[in-house]
Amino acid sequence: MKFKKILVPLLVSLAVIGGTIGIVYGATSTVDGTKYTHPSWYTSSSYKLFHGIDVSFFQHNNNWNKIKRDGVDFAFIRCGFTSLGSTTINADSYCAKNIVNAQAAGVNVGLYYYSQAKTTKQAIREAKYAVSIANKYGGITMPIVMDYEKKMGTKSTMTKCAKAFCNYVKKAGYTPMLYSYYSLSNSKFDFNSLSSYKFWLAHYNSSSDFSHPYEYWQYTSSGSVSGAGSKRVDRDFWYYKLNSGVTKAGTTSIGDCSVSLSYSKKQATGKKLEPTVTVKNGDTILTKGTDYVTMYFHNVKGGTAYVIVRGIGNYSNEVLESFKITTLAFNSTTATASNVSNLSYTGKALTPTTTVKYNGTTLKNGTNYSLSYSNNKNVGTATIKITGKLPYVGSITKTFRIVKSKPTIKTLRSTYRIGRDHYGIKIGATTNGGKLTYYSSDEDLVTVNSSGILTTNNKSGTATITIKGAASSNRTAGSKQVTVKVYARPPVVEVTKIKKPAKNYFRIYWNKTSRTSGYLIKYSNSSTFKTSKYYNVTNNKTTAKTLKDGLKGHYVYVKIKAYRTLDGANYYCSSYSKTLKIKVR
Repeated sequence: MKFKKILVPLLVSLAVIGGTIGIVYGATSTVDGTKYTHPSWYTSSSYKLFHGIDVSFFQHNNNWNKIKRDGVDFAFIRCGFTSLGSTTINADSYCAKNIVNAQAAGVNVGLYYYSQAKTTKQAIREAKYAVSIANKYGGITMPIVMDYEKKMGTKSTMTKCAKAFCNYVKKAGYTPMLYSYYSLSNSKFDFNSLSSYKFWLAHYNSSSDFSHPYEYWQYTSSGSVSGAGSKRVDRDFWYYKLNSGVTKAGTTSIGDCSVSLSYSKKQATGKKLEPTVTVKNGDTILTKGTDYVTMYFHNVKGGTAYVIVRGIGNYSNEVLESFKITTLAFNSTTATASNVSNLSYTGKALTPTTTVKYNGTTLKNGTNYSLSYSNNKNVGTATIKITGKLPYVGSITKTFRIVKSKPTIKTLRSTYRIGRDHYGIKIGATTNGGKLTYYSSDEDLVTVNSSGILTTNNKSGTATITIKGAASSNRTAGSKQVTVKVYARPPVVEVTKIKKPAKNYFRIYWNKTSRTSGYLIKYSNSSTFKTSKYYNVTNNKTTAKTLKDGLKGHYVYVKIKAYRTLDGANYYCSSYSKTLKIKVR
């Protein structure tokens, strides 16, 4: 389909980048919350504003598809560098990956070389390397740049080096450009000598009073771009002016050819749209890559997209074509979301789904829209924001209620068994609800204080402890019951005697005790029982036991206590018997 060529582009409102940039050309652009004022001499109707970044090894893990969708249309990729005090050419190890992936995503690519040139010979070596990378990978449609940001000599020397680099790039068939910082540029370059080359200014400020013309402005080193391989990235403006200069000798101006696109309007898909370009010189159809190259801008989101058609080989100059990208309004008139039932509070953010329809057609989450949530953790009204994905533009909201849930009350166990002579046993209850209070079903048997500590009253029996959780802002009231079994422990064992039946053996005698399931014998050759051994007597009718010493030393110290087994657990007497001593060697 034929389109009218735009040789002098009209000014338009420019696209929003990642939802963060609202631009009125010739005035200001707001990026990441900062307002940037464009130079007054770029406010004529002959300019378009495009957005780009520059990257190196430090942004090697780039997601270029996300970068493109965030409104970035061009990128300068570092191809190499010379270290300070060196003349060695060093490759950027992620240059190839960045070039291939950026081009695949539809990002227009240029290269830059970080220079330390002190002589024109060194500058040419660096330019030669940059050109070799461009030739190797192809598709370099943006300039090849000398990144010259260190003081490497006098103004005359640095100007000559920049000129040598740019001349080599130009002769190789690429567009050369110089990059440098504001302060260095004012003192180290003769721009009258460099006026035939493009300049890329680095000036991290909301505006620039740089006195010489510049086509690109690197306005921040701490930009935020979705998909970039680092949290901070350099961001750039390109003030594009249609090339309407004199046609190169021996070539035909692409402006004298007819240029058409395969479509003039297409609905956004969330991916790059690139209508096929057909260029004719009379009846001759030109060949892409031989006679011309194409560059697409603003070609993901809705609005006006552009194609730069640049003549190469036997053709020169450029024309700018445009096409429309349409979108579908996603709002409360066109889109609906199904109701969400009340959800109980869980202590975590709740993310329910909803069925979304556009004019009655069900859409797919993640493909046609995305969901985000607010106030979706605590009891109250939560909001789901449903944001359309291209071609759907806009958002709707849906609310749901988070209601109180029952608390969970946890205890160390469900049944507590304690001796009737014990006190200070803690239930150890915890809750995700309100304050806990405790109640005993039999305070004559066992009491419980506000901290859940049990105290017995020297009686045996069973009581129920009720633990109540008060209502809170997110929980209802709740309760839990545990059982407390109070039992009488075995009495202290009375040891009657100890004998030595044979060398290295001892035999201990004791009186049988009531409420006893077994006995635990503890023995050591230390009077303090620092190192001890144990023997478990499981027959409660046994009242004597012979044991082999098995210890070092001449004397054995022995004591014993009874235990009672209830519900599979052993409960010991609170005290051992008196200690007896015998010589075994």
